[in-house]
Amino acid sequence: MMSFLIGCSHNNYMKFSGNSDHWEDQYSATIDSHSENGKYIFHYKKGDDTTIFKNLKIVVNNGEPSLNDEEHKGATIQIPSSCNG
Repeated sequence: MMSFLIGCSHNNYMKFSGNSDHWEDQYSATIDSHSENGKYIFHYKKGDDTTIFKNLKIVVNNGEPSLNDEEHKGATIQIPSSCNG
């Protein structure tokens, strides 16, 4: 499932979401004429606050790691994202 939402102002808001058997994910961002400020959220459905991921690597956009943790505690991972131009 994917949803797309844009507001009608100088700042636009968009949100994408999806899921699989084990994961829920979301990207939301506010966009103006010169920048995009957003956040990726990944949630492991079978986890909780005590879940521990070892050697967690998440890659978004152009194949470069956005997160590279030896150990991450918790079932939810948040990664901020921004660009200007």
